[in-house]
This record gives sequence, structure tokens and C-alpha cells, in this order.
Amino acid sequence: MAVFEGIIPNEYLRFFIIFIGSILLANIIHFFLRRYLQRRTKETKEKVYLRLLSVAIKPIYMLAIVSGLHFALKSLSFLSKTVIIWLDNIFYISFVLVTALLLSNSIRILLRSWLRKQKQKEKVPQVIDKGIIAILFFIAGVIILDHFGVQTSPLLATLGVTGLAVGLALQGTLANLFAGFHIISDKPIQIGDYIQLNPEVVGYVIDIGWRATRIRTVENTIIIIPNKQIAESIITNYTSLSETKLEEITIGINGSISATANLQKAEESILQSAKNVQKRLKTLKSDPEVKFLQIKETNITFRVYIKVKEQKEKIEVCHELIKELKKNFGMEGIKIS
Repeated sequence: MAVFEGIIPNEYLRFFIIFIGSILLANIIHFFLRRYLQRRTKETKEKVYLRLLSVAIKPIYMLAIVSGLHFALKSLSFLSKTVIIWLDNIFYISFVLVTALLLSNSIRILLRSWLRKQKQKEKVPQVIDKGIIAILFFIAGVIILDHFGVQTSPLLATLGVTGLAVGLALQGTLANLFAGFHIISDKPIQIGDYIQLNPEVVGYVIDIGWRATRIRTVENTIIIIPNKQIAESIITNYTSLSETKLEEITIGINGSISATANLQKAEESILQSAKNVQKRLKTLKSDPEVKFLQIKETNITFRVYIKVKEQKEKIEVCHELIKELKKNFGMEGIKIS
């Protein structure tokens, strides 16, 4: 400021030059940033830094003008020390609030960009979107109060207790929300995967939301499962298996015959039935296998192993094999138990 006083003795002229100069400088920066943004946006719309720049231009423009006005007013000698202090405080508040605005917008843009990279089409939930804004402006408020010498410890303690109470009240919702975040980031399942959570829940993932995941079964039934339950479950992802270098998947189908049956004849009949199914359904041409598992007083259990390309073929293979076994067992006189 002393440099300006030496060059421009008249304080009113000095005020005018500093203020108008800051406006001109702000507009020049704003103009070139806009031009650069428009040119780069035509080339590509997927650059994160372009979106960050687009939300930063206006706050930077406003801050430049406020800064110019602040320094211009401080150059006036007739302003009292109290007024100067208030000007400094107003500038400080403006700077903190604009910084909070920039940070909140930047974090939200980065979060949306991350979701797009994860191929997650769903928008950021309002509770997270508004929560980011609330947290950053709350921090800004605490910084401002601390600047004015206000004790913020009691306020922080009160808000901490309130936050704990709200967290307990929304425990289920928050658990599903964070579980959804885990599923999207860790990718144990993705949209289109064929998965099994338990014997009753088998099907295709059609949507992964922040609170729940939707699965379409083979019967075309939509099952909505809370994300917390999925995160805590043992998941069998058959799509991930088929996308590896494995060229085939072995499925096992159980059955049982009478304990008095001729095992050699039964084994030959089971293998022939499996081969007939393979030929009819045009599955992989590898030889099927049969293993006897357990013998009891009334029955002997067995398992047929057939290799297929995808786990979802199991239902159709099992359906056809049951029909084929029933027919062949009837012809061979083998009793099903």
C-alpha cells in the first residue's frame, strides 16, 4: 500500500485506480478462463479438471473483486481503525466462505467423476450431496467464530452428541449407504453379473443402488436386497468365474437310487443319460463323470458332473437330465429313491 501512496498521492484517485484495476483484472482472468474452457470442452467433455475449472471461475471472479474493494477502501485515510478492522473481518469471512464453496463443489464433482469411472449411473444421494455442503460450511463457520474469539468447544460438543443421536436413529440407512459405497468401490458384483447369495437368491444383478441391490431371477422375479445384507453375505459370482481364463465350469447335480440297484448298470445309465443331454443341449463335449457319495439302508446318493460354459446353464441341464434319468432308469429297471 505504501508503494501506491508514493506513486499516487491523491487517495481518492488511488481508491478509484485500485478498485477499477481489480475489476478489470478480474474480468480479464474471467474472459481467458472462459475462452479456454469453451475451447477445451469442444474437444472433450470427460476431463475432470474442466468441470473443476467451470465451478471455480465465478467464485474466483467474485473473490478478486472483493479483494480489490478491500484494499481500495483501506487506502482511504479518513476511515477509522475500527472500520479498517471490520473491513479486514468482512474480507476474511468472504475468503473463508468462498473457499468452503469451492471445496464443496470440487468434492462433489470428484465424487460424481469417480462414480462414472465405476460405471455407476445412479446419482449421488441427496444425503451425501447436501451433507458435503453442510459439513464444509459448518467447518467454515467454526473457523470464522474462532477468528472472532468465540469459544467453539461447547458448540462442537453439542453437535457431536446430536450427530451421535442422529447416527443411531439412522443406523440402518447409514449401514446400507456405506455398504453400497463398498460394493461400488470394491466391485464384488457388477450390473449384469449372474450371482448366488443363497439357494433361494440366484439371478442377474440389474441395479446397484446406494441403499439396495436388485436381482432378477430366472423366473423373472425382482428381488430387492439391502446392501448391508449383501456386504455381509458369501457371494458366488459365476460371471466373474466365466470371465477368467477358465474355458469351462463344472456343475454337480445330485440324485439317489435304491440301495438294491446294480451300481455298474446304474453308473452306465447315468453317464449315457448325461451324454444324451450334452448332445441335445450342445454343451461342452467333455466326458461327464458320476461319483457315488453315500450309501444308506434304503438308498445310494450320487452326483453327476457336467462341464458347461456358464453357470446359468445348470437349470436347463438339470431339467433335461432328470427327464433322461427317469426314462433310462425305467428302461433299466433301476428304482429311484
